[in-house]
Amino acid sequence: MKFLMAICKKHSGFIFLIFIVYLLSSCTSNPFFSDEKITTVKLKGQIELDDKTKPDGVYVWLAIYDIGTFTDSDGKFSITLPSPETHGLGNDFSGDVSIYFYLANYRLDSSSIVIANGKLLEDQGNIDDNGNFIEKISLSKFVDIEAFVEPEVVDFNKTNTFRVTIKLMALHETIKVKSLREIITPGGGFLRTGLIIESVEDSGENIIFIDLPVSFLWGDVLFADQEQLLTIYVSNNQNIFSEGQYRVIPYLLPVQKGVPDGLITSLSPHVEEFCKDYLKLPIKRIDGSFEVLAAGK
Repeated sequence: MKFLMAICKKHSGFIFLIFIVYLLSSCTSNPFFSDEKITTVKLKGQIELDDKTKPDGVYVWLAIYDIGTFTDSDGKFSITLPSPETHGLGNDFSGDVSIYFYLANYRLDSSSIVIANGKLLEDQGNIDDNGNFIEKISLSKFVDIEAFVEPEVVDFNKTNTFRVTIKLMALHETIKVKSLREIITPGGGFLRTGLIIESVEDSGENIIFIDLPVSFLWGDVLFADQEQLLTIYVSNNQNIFSEGQYRVIPYLLPVQKGVPDGLITSLSPHVEEFCKDYLKLPIKRIDGSFEVLAAGK
């Protein structure tokens, strides 16, 4: 017995070290000493729209990391949580990170995830241990946007103009819808919007921008459940249309609070301008469409 005690006394430091190693290796509930409670995963979820519109194209943006993705045709998304070090946050970054779900004419929604020592912390309530959102995210539409073209088939050998009607309706509450080319006129009011007309066959390349004359005034306030219409006549005086199929997109923005500036610029620094990049804005609307049979003389 005295012999064993002498050995323990002589090697007490070594035995204590073995005990500490055993203690740490057997600890499964402390996330700062074990990878079991912290994992690097993909964040996955599904978004639905309250008006049952197809939920594709919803923008999912991870703040701080400044990365985003879009939902597929079923509203599903997957976004890889990168190493904080690659985004200048340090490998031991810990804190809350907001994830946003955005369509321009649906109410913005967001959720929060917790990062501990650079990795996703488990047992968060809104996501499971594999990074899957437990419940679907539902976005609520607050304004309808629709464009019509008459006639739908245009022969510029017979007529030189066609008519575009834009219909807006605020749902449930009064809102603002603005054009980013607002011009205050001497008589008050605003120059409401322009039109972007895109060739269907040559999408992204053949884009026509139509400025509206000052006489087209459109108030920026939409009262709840009251339809507002704007009719625009577009001419082919300079033979800008060739034969083919076109779609008509009204240039305007529904106004809602709480949308981070970083989210918008992550889509494009020019997404809010009257240019090609405006088409990158995620929004659910019904575009007008028409076909040109003859370009005219």
